[in-house]
Formats: sequence, structure tokens, C-alpha cells
Amino acid sequence: SPLRPLSRATPLPAPALSARLVLTLLRHTHLHSVIVRIVLLKTSLHDVGGVSVALDLVGTWVATLKDVNLPMIRSAFDFEFLFDAIRVLLEGEQMQVLLKTIEFLYTGFDLLLEEQADVLRRVVRPFFYKLFCHWSPNVRRFFHHLLIFRLVRPIGWTRVVQQLPTSRLRPAGLAAAATSAAPAGDGVCA
Repeated sequence: SPLRPLSRATPLPAPALSARLVLTLLRHTHLHSVIVRIVLLKTSLHDVGGVSVALDLVGTWVATLKDVNLPMIRSAFDFEFLFDAIRVLLEGEQMQVLLKTIEFLYTGFDLLLEEQADVLRRVVRPFFYKLFCHWSPNVRRFFHHLLIFRLVRPIGWTRVVQQLPTSRLRPAGLAAAATSAAPAGDGVCA
């Protein structure tokens, strides 16, 4: 497990130096996987802020992969390590870590190929009941959104919907209803 033995993790060097080094390394796309591995291995599972920053960085770097030579990157990137890290994060009990992990999955899901998305679905499946009925309404809601808008849909479906004309998405009579306030509760678990 990539994140388990991290209780004695040492912090990365000064932020400015780290940022410059990483930006230089990211020009070499074959190093993306190495950088992700270093950041995740240097992050303590019990440091909520550190997990948040690490997942933000990894999410940003993974998002940059879509603009470069995808077949080469996808063949060289170590998705197995990334999915193992996600599994370890989902095994945790801290609400903030779970929220950040679900957010990471939600924002990065459409960047995967369908085969990789299937593997990720299998990684998340054992945590279904834990997240679906979580004690925190925020975790429950966010997992419900992940489930409805990402995991049960084919990859890339949001791009198709965004390209449709607005009039096809929302009839004129529903425009006013869409701008009204939504109910405060999630309607499933109070």
C-alpha cells in the first residue's frame, strides 16, 4: 500500500524550489508517473492538509496529460500505483480525506480511458456501502454525485452534454425553476 507507511514522511523542500523543479520535470512527460509517486509517498495519510495539497497537485498533473501524446503517456503512467493510493485513501476514516478523494475521482474520471475507468470502478466498489451510507451528509452527497454523474456513465459523456445547445437541455418553462433555491436536505439520509 503506497500511503500506509507514511507516518514518518519527511516534508518536501521549500515550496518555491519544489514548484520550479516540478514544472521543469513535467516538460518530460515520461516523468509524470515518477513525480506522482514521489508526492504520494511523501504524503502522510493522517495529514488532511497534506493529502489535500497532494491530490490537488496530482489532479493538476493528470489533467495536463490530456493535452499531450495520450497513447505514450497512458502506456507509461503507473495507474496501478495511483489506484492503490486511492484505495488506501478510501480505507481511511477521516471525513476530509474521504471528501478530497471523492473530489479527485469526480474531477479526474473523464480523463481516463474506458479500460482504466473500469479498473477504478472495481477499486471503488468495495467502499460502496461505507460511502453511500456514510455518517457525514457531505460525504454521502458527494459520493452520490460521483456515483450518478461519473461511475455509472460512460467516459466523456459530459463533453457531449456540454456541446448541446442550451435550448435542448432546458425547455423555456423550466428555466425559472432551475434558478430557484434547492431544498437544504439531501432527501435520502437525514
